[in-house]
Amino acid sequence: MWGIIKKAVNSNLATPLNEQMNAKLAEITTKINTIESRVNTINSTTSTINTNTARGAIKSIQRGTADYDNFGSWSSRTISISSVNASKSMLVITSPHFTTTHAAPAGFGASTNTVTLSSGTTITQMPVFIFNGSTRHFPAFAWQVIEYH
Repeated sequence: MWGIIKKAVNSNLATPLNEQMNAKLAEITTKINTIESRVNTINSTTSTINTNTARGAIKSIQRGTADYDNFGSWSSRTISISSVNASKSMLVITSPHFTTTHAAPAGFGASTNTVTLSSGTTITQMPVFIFNGSTRHFPAFAWQVIEYH
């Protein structure tokens, strides 16, 4: 029986069992503390990565086109999009026909052509020319709404 006990306590009967257990417990506690410290470091690093990524990460992109139209007396045209947080979104417009202001034929005047993300669900285009107060010209364009986290 003593042989089994002697082997179980690492063949050292000169050191009392409670001292051996306390030494092993201290060793285990040190290892647990090291593991906890490393887990905390990983959690902190993960949190930092998530925060930094969220600052510039793209949440969604929507794309589309709007064809040329002459909508007569309409004051604007709208394009419905999936809901976005407008304060965290950007509208990108591409068109060979776009400048901020177009020159109109003599006698008609010019109007500013604007395309805006007017809400979280709508893109609005204002007309370029207003002929005789009734005809409105809407140039074709491609659009992207980029929403960030």
